[in-house]
Amino acid sequence: MNSNFDNIDKQKLINSVIASSGGKIDNAAINSAKQGDMSGLISALSVEDKKKLNAALQSGSLNKILASDDAKALMSKFFGGGK
Repeated sequence: MNSNFDNIDKQKLINSVIASSGGKIDNAAINSAKQGDMSGLISALSVEDKKKLNAALQSGSLNKILASDDAKALMSKFFGGGK
């Protein structure tokens, strides 16, 4: 599948996420997420963002978003394979 995310530098993206988190996300949280444990990333969310995430999970809207081709391509680049 060819998408807009084919040329993303995965390590640069990870470094940007870590840098923009204000120290709340580290490499250990990223590595855990790659293995399916999202707790480190979720714990970095603000209380308000955790509420928004829970609402999205309960409504099923997040599943629709994550099922999109662009979301799948981005997650593939971020969590597995790619540059």
